[in-house]
Amino acid sequence: LIPISFSPTPYGEADAAFHYYESNYIRENSKLPEIVPPFAHFYANEKYTYPPVVHINIALFGKLFNIPQLYAPYIYIALLHMILGLGIYVLVKKYFGKIEAIGSIVFTSFSSRLVYSMVSGQWAYYTALATLPIAIFLIINFFKEQNAKNAVFLGLLFGLQVYTHPQIAGHSILIFIIYSIFWILVNRKLPNNLYLIPIVFLISIPGL
Repeated sequence: LIPISFSPTPYGEADAAFHYYESNYIRENSKLPEIVPPFAHFYANEKYTYPPVVHINIALFGKLFNIPQLYAPYIYIALLHMILGLGIYVLVKKYFGKIEAIGSIVFTSFSSRLVYSMVSGQWAYYTALATLPIAIFLIINFFKEQNAKNAVFLGLLFGLQVYTHPQIAGHSILIFIIYSIFWILVNRKLPNNLYLIPIVFLISIPGL
């Protein structure tokens, strides 16, 4: 995940230049940029409205650990990949077993979707993706113990995912719907505290 190159320029396509520039600006100026850089395709020179989660994370990560800006994004992504792998391992091991957990990590590590996300510079997508195993765990836990605490945790995570990258929030919500149907079919009844479901989505609204 860390580029090996003799070139002084960062490695990445498409979104990488945009994310690199924005995170570097925040690191050097300690504030959000006001406009999108001129090389950012259709959004060039427009007002900066992109969710700054990934840019702030990379800027803080590089500054706190004194990592050169050229390498900070790639080490950050490598750590996210480790967090994603750990989350998958813990989740799959808990419900299926150790062998299945190791197999899941191997298949995930060589996923063409993850490779494409890295190469194309979809760092915001990657940041949100690292929370997906946590979302699945919280969804299962929400239906296992239907209480306000679990509803709040799940709603906050959905909101964070929406704010970081809506596509991952869409994946989580789809998993929530599928698991809801599965739970109802297995238990042959509706959830006891049905009113908590809209609360989950109301809490996530600020992420929009």
